[in-house]
Amino acid sequence: MIQILRRCCQPGIYIDNFLSDSDRFIRNCSHVIEQHPLRLYCSAIAFAPHESVIRRGFRKEMSAWIVKPPAVADAWSACTQTLEGHEDRVHLVVIAPDGCWLASASFDKTVKIWSVAMGICIQTLEGHSNRVISLAKSPNGRWLISGSEDRTIKIWDVAIGACEQTFEEAHERRVQSIVISLDGDWFASTSSV
Repeated sequence: MIQILRRCCQPGIYIDNFLSDSDRFIRNCSHVIEQHPLRLYCSAIAFAPHESVIRRGFRKEMSAWIVKPPAVADAWSACTQTLEGHEDRVHLVVIAPDGCWLASASFDKTVKIWSVAMGICIQTLEGHSNRVISLAKSPNGRWLISGSEDRTIKIWDVAIGACEQTFEEAHERRVQSIVISLDGDWFASTSSV
């Protein structure tokens, strides 16, 4: 599970609060929006926190059939999104230079690329035969390099989700960490002893 957290900030004018609140609701309920979009209207009011601009502004619009609204928090939590999809624990996360996507390396032998705006997995990179325990991104965000307990290093093209190069038996043991030079022309890796 990956949680995206937003730093605290002071609220601005009303329209900013409304837009921010709407964004929080959409990110929080993206799974409902995706699978049951017609439930969104009554859910927005019933499941928004008590201090939410949406809940306060549209309280009278709450569906009459909701006799007892669900218990909700007073305010939104710091978590703006939860990304789920790996079958085992996530070991490492890197964020794109422009903040549009993030990538996660997992013990399920995959790397997933997530859209931050939509909160969905847009690519699953498969090819390692053991846990992926190291991950680095190029400075321009075009490449990901993953290292695994299978002793291989893979270079991935983020745009198409394809493995461009594999270094077989790069180390005698698992690939512990990877760093990429600032110009993106070379990388270094370490191994456990």
